[in-house]
Amino acid sequence: MHDEVYTKLQRLLDTFLLAAPAAPSLLEILRIRFTPKEAEVALLLGSNRQTAAAVAAAAADQSQNVLQTILEEMANKGLVFKETKTRDGLTQVLYSLLPTAVGLWETSFAKGERSPETEKLAHYWREYYDSGWGKMMHSSSTSFCRVIPIAKSIDSGQEVYSYERASDLIKQQDYACVLHCACRTAAVLDGKGCGKPTEVCMHFGRMARFLVEKGYGRQITTDEALSILDLTEKAGLVHEVGNSKEMGVALCSCCKCCCTQLRATRELLKLDALAPSRFIAQVDQELCIVCGVCGERCQVDAVGPAESCPEGTSKVNVIRCIGCGLCVTECPAEAISMKVRESYEEPFDTGRELAKAFVDGAKNGGRRSGVGDKMIGDTVKTLPGQ
Repeated sequence: MHDEVYTKLQRLLDTFLLAAPAAPSLLEILRIRFTPKEAEVALLLGSNRQTAAAVAAAAADQSQNVLQTILEEMANKGLVFKETKTRDGLTQVLYSLLPTAVGLWETSFAKGERSPETEKLAHYWREYYDSGWGKMMHSSSTSFCRVIPIAKSIDSGQEVYSYERASDLIKQQDYACVLHCACRTAAVLDGKGCGKPTEVCMHFGRMARFLVEKGYGRQITTDEALSILDLTEKAGLVHEVGNSKEMGVALCSCCKCCCTQLRATRELLKLDALAPSRFIAQVDQELCIVCGVCGERCQVDAVGPAESCPEGTSKVNVIRCIGCGLCVTECPAEAISMKVRESYEEPFDTGRELAKAFVDGAKNGGRRSGVGDKMIGDTVKTLPGQ
């Protein structure tokens, strides 16, 4: 009976934007994160935001007080998102099931704790990515995330829009928190860490408030957020946000060995897993000293010394370059610079537009036929301002 409820929960989660394909590893994750009763309540919630009273009405055999207690505990465990909304003088507490991402994946490791449970979760989540989740979350022809170039890599004379500057996006937010990066923390717990900093994943707005309230993140000021930005740039991490001008709920700083997005470009050969920035790297062959620093910094293997180049200088693979600027900022000879791409697709204006295009991109390819249009409105709650 318990296996059945977890299988049903997997099927429900698979209707969310970033997928949850069936796999033994996911069932193990769900067994660790949800009690059987919590899984049943999650099924009652479905994909909607609901009050405890509405869930109780659907339950028939459960009182509102009992369900309220269970929902509160699920919020504490990072299984459901809780928010209080007031409209026309009426205040309601609403609960909604968190998807695999942004949601269950992040809250599995946000605290950065090592325990037998988190070690098991790390192993199962990474196994799950390899067994199909990684491929499925990138099954749409629309990139869900985009790259933000490092500000120091862009010449002061070049026009840069506010949605292309990580610092500007941070300053626009009214609330911010930082938590441990799920990707690198899981890798560390699974014995495959890369040594790069983990407490650098920034979330904003309503999601950030929820994460702080439940102890999954700590609130930070704008200055602290900008300091974290500087730390990650020095560590050679790529800045990623949602592929809309509203940015999304989070600003991630990613590496090629751990990140679910960058791993897709290298391991799954999904070169459009990330929407590149408006810029692309270029090498001044006369200045290049073939030191190899650019190749070490690049997280997508797009730049570095090449025997085919004149006199062994470096070159840029224009197909792979995502325009992050990491190669520019540490080049000792200042031989690399950023130029505007000849072909570039701007991010979507809103998170809702992004969600619709992402769903359409998956359905048109026949890869996520189970994703309904209704989910655009229901799961866009993970994007800001909605």
